[in-house]
Amino acid sequence: DSLEYTYTVKATKEGVHRYIAKVVLNYDESPADNSSTVEVQVNKKEFYYNDIVINEIMYDPPAGGDEWIELFNRSDKTINLKKWSVEDKVHKYTLPNKDVLMTPNSYLVICGDSLLKQKYGYAFNLLSMTVPPLNNDGDMIVITDSLGVVIDSLIYTPAMGGKNEYSLERRFADSSSTSLTNWTSCNSKLMATPGIANSMLPKKINLSVNELLSDKKYYFEKDSVTVAFTVKNNGTSTASGFSVSVYDDSNADSSAQVNELIKTININSALVANDSIRVTMTVGPLSIGEHLLIVSLDIVGDEYSYDNNSMLSVRVVKQDNNYNDIVLSELMYYPLAGDAEWIEIYNRSAKAINLNGWKISDRIRTHVLTTENYFVQPKTYLVISADSLLRQKYNASFDLLTAALPQLNNDGDMVVITDSLGVVIDSIVYTSSMGGTNGRSLERVYLDSSSVLLSNWLPNVSKLMATPGIANSTTPKKLNLSIISLSSDKQYYLDKDSIIISFTVKNSGVNAVSGFSMVAYDDINGDTKMQSNELIRSININSYQYPNDLLNYSFTIIPLSIGKHSLILSLDFAGDEYAADNTSTLEIQVNKKEFYYNDIVINEIMYDPPSGGDEWIELFNRSDKTINLKKWSLEDKVHKYTLPNKDVLMTPNSYLV
Repeated sequence: DSLEYTYTVKATKEGVHRYIAKVVLNYDESPADNSSTVEVQVNKKEFYYNDIVINEIMYDPPAGGDEWIELFNRSDKTINLKKWSVEDKVHKYTLPNKDVLMTPNSYLVICGDSLLKQKYGYAFNLLSMTVPPLNNDGDMIVITDSLGVVIDSLIYTPAMGGKNEYSLERRFADSSSTSLTNWTSCNSKLMATPGIANSMLPKKINLSVNELLSDKKYYFEKDSVTVAFTVKNNGTSTASGFSVSVYDDSNADSSAQVNELIKTININSALVANDSIRVTMTVGPLSIGEHLLIVSLDIVGDEYSYDNNSMLSVRVVKQDNNYNDIVLSELMYYPLAGDAEWIEIYNRSAKAINLNGWKISDRIRTHVLTTENYFVQPKTYLVISADSLLRQKYNASFDLLTAALPQLNNDGDMVVITDSLGVVIDSIVYTSSMGGTNGRSLERVYLDSSSVLLSNWLPNVSKLMATPGIANSTTPKKLNLSIISLSSDKQYYLDKDSIIISFTVKNSGVNAVSGFSMVAYDDINGDTKMQSNELIRSININSYQYPNDLLNYSFTIIPLSIGKHSLILSLDFAGDEYAADNTSTLEIQVNKKEFYYNDIVINEIMYDPPSGGDEWIELFNRSDKTINLKKWSLEDKVHKYTLPNKDVLMTPNSYLV
């Protein structure tokens, strides 16, 4: 058997202490194993809990960025972090075996990225060392000294803040790390404050510049540039008497310098704590090119100057193209399955316009149309699509630029066309309620009216459901006749039958018209094109038609050969401004006349049979040929019954019940 005892002694001084445990037993027959010795090193206690505190952490950095931890020395002594450790729930990393000194009230950032200072644009104490991987959904951080004594620790969760690329900041160094209210997200424009006082640490005097915007996306030479921004008092004391300056960062170093100063204004407004004012300044004109404007605020005694500057990119361009020189004229954003989307533009200017470097964008994506010279001539249309065979679909010849387009959403999207300088030339925000769905295009009605007017967009009304490369179907025209219906007098014909064609012509223009011709073609080769050798009938019509008049016509064409025929009816009218609705097609079936009336006759019927008996019909073949009744039909006023899909032969002078 054995027994275990515990005895506590107090370490009274530094140095090596040797403790001997000895058991005394009278008459012990083997006293040689009656004692045991242990040595203990007692060190002077140099550091106390929270001499160094965890002050800020970046556990959810931007993509490609490194995590980091910031420490703060809140004691009154310089502390050497040599061989201290940083650990989370799983990993433990030890600081280098060399002096890492932190003076009183100083900060130290620990990060694996040695270039972290460049990212934030200012100098601070940085120890280049990998930190434990910090989980975005929460983790634990423990700081221990070289002897393993815990100096500070933190258990964080995303609910405390610091997610989405913002750091998690400690509010007060003297308050507990375990207090949830002592932690919050950084509110600096830089999204973090490594190596300096935290943004959420209350300060007496602290003004900031925020929400810097310009009145335009771009400017032309000789334009003035107007910028607006918010000055907020983040301090605890009322602030007044400050100045704001605008600099043109000509050397692109992101630093405001005296020779870059454009304008300064003095503001004497008194701002109480948490109050703000909106300030507007006008500068310029600026030279052509990209400009980085720096707005810098200056107030005596500001305790946190890192939010005193804000930057804004401004583009000044030469005005080669004017707004709406090129306009969006037609959109196929909801094609039929298997078909391609396309966009039609129109050059409404008097000059040829080069599309080299132009772009088409939707809400998410941007595509360059071409990186080569491609000119759109004045007063012409251009269709843009990824489908190089689009002309074949519409059986038409039009200017086509094959280029990738953003995927246009069927339920609504935005289309923006910009020139090579990024100048917006035209744009539209469309919804499916405007029309243009299920294979039908959305058309601009008037090319000279604004694209933002909902009333200026309508669904295509042509039979082809789109008008790529030509005037839009919904745009009013002075002269425009159209075929709106085409039919025949029978569902099918037998050989040697004459065929009667009926059609309706509408005057869709705004002027009264008269004198046009109708030409019928039999599309023998099935290419859907009208050729002289396929002409079968032509008539001249001299009726007078007023706007919106509908006139019905018909004519007879010669018997056609046995088989299926695709008839093309074409309206020829001099000066017609919209030819897309001048043709219509009709399918005609001509069958061989195999049987004649009464070749087979109803010869006898039993319509009132004896009780329990069946009704029946008897047929008689009175012709001189054998007739196959396969798939023939018998019907009364209500019902129709089809004979089997197999041979049912009746020889001459035979009967069939």
